[in-house]
Amino acid sequence: MSFINQRVWLTCSSPGVNDLKVLESYPINSGEAAAGLVNKDVARAWLSTVQNNGSITVSCDVTLDGSTERGEQAFPLTTYSAKNFPTGENFDEVTETTDIRYGESIEIKGMKISVIGGTSGYVSLYRYAPGIPDIPGKIENTVLSNSNAPVVFKLEFKTSYSRVSFWYSHADNYNSATSYDERNQPLETKYIAPPRSVQQVIFSRPGIQSIVIANTDRDAFIMDTFEFVI
Repeated sequence: MSFINQRVWLTCSSPGVNDLKVLESYPINSGEAAAGLVNKDVARAWLSTVQNNGSITVSCDVTLDGSTERGEQAFPLTTYSAKNFPTGENFDEVTETTDIRYGESIEIKGMKISVIGGTSGYVSLYRYAPGIPDIPGKIENTVLSNSNAPVVFKLEFKTSYSRVSFWYSHADNYNSATSYDERNQPLETKYIAPPRSVQQVIFSRPGIQSIVIANTDRDAFIMDTFEFVI
C-alpha cells in the first residue's frame, strides 16, 4: 500500500558497472498511489554496459512515515539476466579472407552465414578491394561478397528483429532476398538489383529471424553495414 509523497528509491546494479539510480527519494504522486508505481525507464546506455548474460539486481526501498531518508523499509531483491543483442554487423571482426562453400557456415557477432544452395558457388568475407575508396557508413573495410557463380546463402540472426537493413553495390542482375520469421515462414522479398552504385535494402515486416539470398545469374555483388532494430 502506498500514499502520496511516499519516498521511493530504486537502484539497478550489475557486476563491473556503476549502479544506476532509477529513482532517488522519488515522491509518489496521486495516480501512482492509487494504481501503483510502474513503467519507470532504465537507461539504454546503462543497459549496454552490462555484460551479455550478466546479472542485473534491482533493489527498492520505501519510507513509511514520510521521511526522506533511505533504508526504512527494503523490499526483497530481484535479479534478472541481461541479453545484449547486436544492433548491427559490419563484418570487420573478420580480418582475413574467409570463403564459405556449400554446406559450410561461419558464426560471427551479428549473424550466422551458411551456404545452402549452389554447389559450385560460395560467399566470401574479405577486405573491400584495395585501391577503391571506402564509402563510409555503407561499404567499407570487410564486406560480404558472393562468387561469380550461382549460390544461395542464409543469414541467421541472434534474435528476431522488426527491421533489418543493409547496403550493397556492384549488382548486375536481379537477386532475390527473402526474410523469414522464427517458424521459417516468409515475410518479405526484396531484390539486390542494378544499378551497380551503392543501394540499400530495408526489411520492415516484424519478426525477422533470417534472410535467404539467391544469386542465380552468376552475379558478384557485395554487401555491408547491416543495421538491426528490435
